[in-house]
Amino acid sequence: MHCPRCQTELVVRDGGRLACDGCRGVFIRRGDMTALSRAIAASPDGFSAAAGPYRAPATPPSDATIAPDPVTYLRCPLCGEPMNRTRALSDLKMVVDRCLADGVWFDEGELGRAVAHVTKQRGSDEWARAIAAMLDGVLSARET
Repeated sequence: MHCPRCQTELVVRDGGRLACDGCRGVFIRRGDMTALSRAIAASPDGFSAAAGPYRAPATPPSDATIAPDPVTYLRCPLCGEPMNRTRALSDLKMVVDRCLADGVWFDEGELGRAVAHVTKQRGSDEWARAIAAMLDGVLSARET
């Protein structure tokens, strides 16, 4: 399987996530979303320290400083179909790529940025529920 962004061979990481060592994006398969939300909930600090390609930048850019990318429809690394573009969270100006059948593609730092945003908004007591809701929302959101 190849990265939908840079065509580098994807590597299977713990929990079955598909990571790209080229552009540092990550594909989270539908079936792995619940396990990912539980892992993040179990160790929010560990997520930040060991997230690798999932980690948000040390100084997250404000929404105003993020340059808009030209609209590109990536292909799902599993089925090859074009993915839909959707907002990760309604109040976060970040678009991710979603295959309705297979999962979600997060470019470098996007998953960490979304997790950091949910944490800031919800607090640590609601981790598992908030992260699961965010990931479920990405899968069920309307395309942009």
